[in-house]
Amino acid sequence: MMPGLSGFDVCRQLKSQPETQFIPVVLVTALADRESRVTGIEVGADDFINKPVDPNELRARAKSLLRSKGLYDELQRSYEELRRLEMMREALTQMIVHDLRTPLGAIMGYLELMTMKGYVSKEEAAQRCFRVISRSGQTLIDMITAMLDLARLEADEMRLDLSEVDLGQVVSDVEMGMGSLLENKKLTFEADLPGDLPSLRADREMLRRILVNILGNAITFSPETGRIAVAAHLESGKIRIAVRDEGPGIPAEYRERIFEKFGQVENCLSGKKYSTGLGLAFCKMAVEAHGGQIGAEGEEGKGSTFWFTLPAAQ
Repeated sequence: MMPGLSGFDVCRQLKSQPETQFIPVVLVTALADRESRVTGIEVGADDFINKPVDPNELRARAKSLLRSKGLYDELQRSYEELRRLEMMREALTQMIVHDLRTPLGAIMGYLELMTMKGYVSKEEAAQRCFRVISRSGQTLIDMITAMLDLARLEADEMRLDLSEVDLGQVVSDVEMGMGSLLENKKLTFEADLPGDLPSLRADREMLRRILVNILGNAITFSPETGRIAVAAHLESGKIRIAVRDEGPGIPAEYRERIFEKFGQVENCLSGKKYSTGLGLAFCKMAVEAHGGQIGAEGEEGKGSTFWFTLPAAQ
């Protein structure tokens, strides 16, 4: 009931500021009506005591509130410490990952030079070993690139090189690049893309990597001689792209977890762990950076469909 700035106003201002909102506030007032109590709760008061005040009651309530505040402060300190350690760990990880690119780049460069100079034996066994080494090295480079790109996406530091992109051409390029993986498992690849499908407004390289990651997972978890299909259609100004496989499927309760970093799901029918590493986490952030959405569907034991949307070119 103070003139100018009332006790309710003071409480409201304290509770609206981040640095003071958790300070306990007890309203001690001659107001005893229900409306005043409701107002006190609405402005954020932690307790409400009517005059005349019983000193023992006030002390007891203050001690209770201070205990709660002490627990909150301790929790906040623990949180800040964990946050500091997490930032240190993240910085160290990024530094190590970044430094790994140099020796891996040298390895891949010399492997390419060996091919050009004909230093590798033409025997099938030697050629097979060389292909495994090259593929493994490229996998490591892709993992490192994904980790660095994830960090940039999380920090909102990655700029998209947006242009009009022909989805059919990108799918064709990806299929060609993954041809040996498809052949190794005798998988059939099908693309169902309407002839009148509009172009995408997207970062072409990022779209290629999204498809490579999703198709890579589909190949990994598909049975031999299985079928993988890519389809797309226009939906409310966006193009919905879906990749269907005939693998073990993903339980409905785990369809969000697989898009987390290093998410892993075990299929209860096959007992096989569905480990996604960084690939699907990158896909999620890359799609969302375009303003799209991503998800997974399908029944356990009956295959999976991974879908995502990207804006159509105007």
